[in-house]
Amino acid sequence: MEKFHLSQQANEQDGSHRRMNFDSTGDKRRSPITALQGFPVQRLDSPSLNGQLCTKVLYFTERTVTPFMRTIPKRLGEITLRDFKSLFDRPGSYRYHFKALDPEFGTVKEEVTHEDDLVPGWEGKIIAWIEEDHG
Repeated sequence: MEKFHLSQQANEQDGSHRRMNFDSTGDKRRSPITALQGFPVQRLDSPSLNGQLCTKVLYFTERTVTPFMRTIPKRLGEITLRDFKSLFDRPGSYRYHFKALDPEFGTVKEEVTHEDDLVPGWEGKIIAWIEEDHG
């Protein structure tokens, strides 16, 4: 405890305050690559070939750790479960969960079951988990 206190006093004297938390060490070299000046950032609402807006879709299956990525030629907020299922054309019965923001609970996985229901988006894209329905 004494060592920490002396270290804290030394930092206060030389003016170098470093904020430590679970996300950051305070080291600029550990910043995300997209924070680098001049790094090309692709907009998620960039037009497709015909000038129509597309939405990026990331989805995970039970058998993969890395997500698959596709695009749907519709704006976020217009995409239904039927549209999403057209991307994932595998035989069998599946359950579909989407990353969403709930006003009461915060970030959740929301299950969508009806073909005509709109799929929730997250920060301009759709993030989904697809699992086989065994029951």
